[in-house]
Amino acid sequence: MSAPSAETEIVQKDIAVYSVSNPLESAILSEIPTMNPGERGQVGSVMFVAGKLYTAASGMRCRPVKITGNPSPDITRGRVACNNGRNWFFSGDVFFDRFKK
Repeated sequence: MSAPSAETEIVQKDIAVYSVSNPLESAILSEIPTMNPGERGQVGSVMFVAGKLYTAASGMRCRPVKITGNPSPDITRGRVACNNGRNWFFSGDVFFDRFKK
């Protein structure tokens, strides 16, 4: 199997979902770039924990984020935040979106 061509990589980056759906997500994304791994943050009643930075296969810098309290205080949801060289964004939640009805 051959490596993907440069053209394939460009197409894959263009397909990426850059998702900030509300002011809460925007507030979290503004804080996580400077947080240490495992550090906790809070926006209103929502708690979040930033994970360790890593380089994704796309070449973007990403980190997992655990968010508790949105929409329910008893549920913790994992998200992945990435930086495309300009902005931080939450990647599309392929598992959650795919199985919603």
